[in-house]
Amino acid sequence: MSAQKIVKAHNILEKTFQTRYPFAKSPIFTDGKAVLFSGEVGEIIRADETLQITIKEIFSPFCKKVDFNKNDLAERFFPMGRNHNVIIDPKRQFGQPVVGETNVLTETIFNLFKGGESVSMISRLSPQCRMTKIYIDENISPHIAAGLAILEKPTGDQFEVLSIESVFGRGALDEEWLPKIGEEKAVVITQDINIYRTRSQRVLFEKHHVGVFFLSPPSKTGYQYWEMVEQIIKRWRDIKKHCKGKRPFAFRCTSRTDFERL
Repeated sequence: MSAQKIVKAHNILEKTFQTRYPFAKSPIFTDGKAVLFSGEVGEIIRADETLQITIKEIFSPFCKKVDFNKNDLAERFFPMGRNHNVIIDPKRQFGQPVVGETNVLTETIFNLFKGGESVSMISRLSPQCRMTKIYIDENISPHIAAGLAILEKPTGDQFEVLSIESVFGRGALDEEWLPKIGEEKAVVITQDINIYRTRSQRVLFEKHHVGVFFLSPPSKTGYQYWEMVEQIIKRWRDIKKHCKGKRPFAFRCTSRTDFERL
């Protein structure tokens, strides 16, 4: 994209958003050829003299890779998607790609591998590479996942809590996210015991070597929000302990019973 286009887009957006730094605002996108922005009802508009509306779906996947703060300014970028531990954060390493929540440059990891170091050796040098990911299914509030992530982080136990809905999008098919979770040697917490009872779904979990924890609710409507918070917190130590087991595995508990292996 030419400097002329960038300057012209900057001038248009500066007036539109009434800020001196419009390129850091969340409604701003680019396809490499033009600068675009989001209108009042979500439409995508070219930031040039045409103000042409373009197709929103093209840019939606990119938006999911960016964290914005409360002022709608871009804060962090996940270039490979949220299910990978590569992050670009202006506050760390001058905005160079780092591994997860560490200050370890991805370039450092690559150079070690290129220089002949084994994957096991590199993982010992980088704690983030050894983290166990615990995914919260979309039948459990993503706010619970976010809260658990905050509570777990200071422990230093190398567990990362994520929401399937936040990472892969609401309504993502099992066939889409299970292979990726399996590659990460991650585990899933869910209320849906039918996943295990339905042979095709159970085979899918086993095929990708995923560990599953079923928190079976006392009724078909599932746990209410605070009931689920109570159940997970009460069983969190057991969940972390069972995460050390060989995958695939499946454990189930009810509101009154401890985990039992299925």
